[in-house]
Amino acid sequence: MPTYGLYPWTPDYGYRYVHPASRLLFEDVEPINKVFERLGDAPPDRDGEWLLLRYDDATFKVRPDLFSELGGRARHLPFGFGETVRERLGEAGQPPRRGTIAGIFWNPTTDRPRYTLWLGKRRNDRVYDPDELVAEY
Repeated sequence: MPTYGLYPWTPDYGYRYVHPASRLLFEDVEPINKVFERLGDAPPDRDGEWLLLRYDDATFKVRPDLFSELGGRARHLPFGFGETVRERLGEAGQPPRRGTIAGIFWNPTTDRPRYTLWLGKRRNDRVYDPDELVAEY
């Protein structure tokens, strides 16, 4: 079962929290309110310094200090990165589109995830609530 959590880093925290090889791309991701998948079961890596986090198809090394695992109901997200889904209803009379999960955002107001999709090779900017998507197997 994947482990998901938040990593609320901004450049104001300083760059010691993000591995030098991950800094530029991680800053571009703008991690506030984004859900990351923690890769691996061990807490930090074998050096005891870095966690490996995934967002979409990118991985990042970060210090464990700021990572907070989602708990309770939120611990089990309905969809994970790369999963194939389809829209429950198509937009404006169009048939439902099929895509893969590209981004997972955390909505602190509703305490629920929201999703963006890859539609083929193009990222769709629409943000979906979980009940607007259906898993495709």
